[in-house]
Amino acid sequence: MLAALVAASTAFTLWILGQFVAVGVGFWKKSREKEKFIRSLYAEIDFNTADMAIFLAAPISYVTFRERIKENKDFVPHITDARHTHFYLKNIDSISATGREYIGDVVYFYGVLDKIRAKIDGIYRKSFTNISLEGRESAIRSLYEHAEEAKKTGEKLLQTMEGKYRGYKLKRKIRSPGISKNQKAPKP
Repeated sequence: MLAALVAASTAFTLWILGQFVAVGVGFWKKSREKEKFIRSLYAEIDFNTADMAIFLAAPISYVTFRERIKENKDFVPHITDARHTHFYLKNIDSISATGREYIGDVVYFYGVLDKIRAKIDGIYRKSFTNISLEGRESAIRSLYEHAEEAKKTGEKLLQTMEGKYRGYKLKRKIRSPGISKNQKAPKP
């Protein structure tokens, strides 16, 4: 009888220990997944924020813009839309993992990027050339204003994430693709 009681106690103890290990492994796995998520989101926000800074570092001259339109009423400036939103869009359901205190800023940041995309799409529509010179200049100016807003919001988000997730040692990447020798890549 004593042997059966010892065997049952041992089995129960092992089962309890197994449950604790399973909970610990589950917690560790969730923690690692959250870290990967935060790092990926941080990298994407960093990429887009740096892209906005690079775009803003070489603005189109409104005088040149006006002259080009006077020379050719069908002139449309070349603006590349290189936003990277794949990670955000793919993981929109998990975005709350970033923290409630700044989830609105994350959504706002990507919303402004979407406005920029829509404005660039509008510039490339045939109807853009039918707008008055002042209207076209206003559309370009608005694009730069949204780029500045995205840059500021992105920088604020990156600082917040760096502070909240100090243990992850998040760090901005300095990059300079597409920058001429006369320009410098923006420093974070």
